[in-house]
Amino acid sequence: MPPITSTVKLITAGLVVAAASVTAAALLVRRRKTQNRRRIISDGIARHAGLYDGLYEGLCQILAHEEAMERDTLTEWCERTSRIGGEPGYTEAFRDAFDGALHAPEEEYRKKLSLLLECIAGAGIMRAEEKTIPYGAAGDAYIFLGNGTPDADAVCSVVKPCWMFEGRPVEQGIIMKGEP
Repeated sequence: MPPITSTVKLITAGLVVAAASVTAAALLVRRRKTQNRRRIISDGIARHAGLYDGLYEGLCQILAHEEAMERDTLTEWCERTSRIGGEPGYTEAFRDAFDGALHAPEEEYRKKLSLLLECIAGAGIMRAEEKTIPYGAAGDAYIFLGNGTPDADAVCSVVKPCWMFEGRPVEQGIIMKGEP
């Protein structure tokens, strides 16, 4: 009888190894699919960077608050994306990633907003980080709020940062004369 017990143990061990291998393979496939979907979304955002003007900073502002109850910004991202013609791969990947997020509990909603910001960064779209900027350096990346036109070297505080893609603004920021 001992040989049967050894055989059963070997078969059991083999099944455990096989199950672990299948699980590992499934996780690898899922990770690759997720990474591929993120790449498709990032590439689509890059191709249509200007389409989302007015929505980039809103994502950051929503995540900066303790409660992310505002859902209009993501709704607008989804609507603008759904209207893109000739890009079924991008629009489907976007829908798959963010469908249902609008009605998700807050924690899941915040994760989706973070995912969207990761995809934006993956597209090469970056938020300006400066807190002050000389008026003359603002160019078309910022709108000046105030009376008159300041001198080129006048220090302006950044009220709303701009968002840049390939050296050009895709969402203008706002500056005002004076330091913060």
